[in-house]
Amino acid sequence: LVLKAILEEARERGLLPANPAVGLKLVPKDATPVAVPPLEDALAVVRAINHPVGRVLADTLLFAGLRINEALALRWDDVSLGDKTLHVSRSIDQLTGELLSPKTKRGVRTVDLPDELVASLQAYRERQLAGEVTRGDPWVFPAAAESRSDSRPPVLHDRNFVNRIWNPAVKAVGCPYFSPHALRHVYCSVLLMRGAPVAWVSQQVGHARPSFTYDQYSRFLRSPQDSGRGYLRSAFGETGTAPQPEPRRGLRRTGRAERPQRVRPRPVRRPRASKPRRRT
Repeated sequence: LVLKAILEEARERGLLPANPAVGLKLVPKDATPVAVPPLEDALAVVRAINHPVGRVLADTLLFAGLRINEALALRWDDVSLGDKTLHVSRSIDQLTGELLSPKTKRGVRTVDLPDELVASLQAYRERQLAGEVTRGDPWVFPAAAESRSDSRPPVLHDRNFVNRIWNPAVKAVGCPYFSPHALRHVYCSVLLMRGAPVAWVSQQVGHARPSFTYDQYSRFLRSPQDSGRGYLRSAFGETGTAPQPEPRRGLRRTGRAERPQRVRPRPVRRPRASKPRRRT
């Protein structure tokens, strides 16, 4: 597409008689399956993090499915612990420190939070207010005072998180390496394996469309063979035959077709005439 646009610009300037890329069709590409670590490994790595800010950041990535730069751009007024939700409306460019709006409308979203993450954020906030943990209001995940710069918001840098906090935790657990972004994949896959609707999962993680979520994670849906048989049983019965409708009143089920029953009228009993009495 970029080359086609360049050639079209050259044609309009008279440098080319025609655009040779017009009419070319892109070869469709199949969606590349994402690599998803086991939930057990993800939990082990997150629990191995001792850094207080980094631990709650990892909790948020795993239990809310956020992208790391969405999480690092969170303010406390985006978090509603009472409603068990958080609102995503921005991310941070780590190169420039600029706060950016999501690329798509669905990127702006309200995410439902599980109880475990709500409890983690609540305890973390209380420690911040008590002065036990680094605090940098209004930011949820502030950088240490010595790491802050006037040219960017005072939030944790993703590269520092990976090199100083995440990688040592993975090494300590001893599992195959995976990046913090893989926690987002774990979030999606576990929800789908538990039967969560694809459309809801797609909304939670801010995918541009539910079809993208399906293409990426459809292999984590319930087994098509098992669920398909379940649908057949519920629709056509345990034996695989279509359920027969209940016979209507007045109809008799036969081997061939249903025909009305013959209803014989009951005889009407007429009162007997009384014989006149003889006079004696």
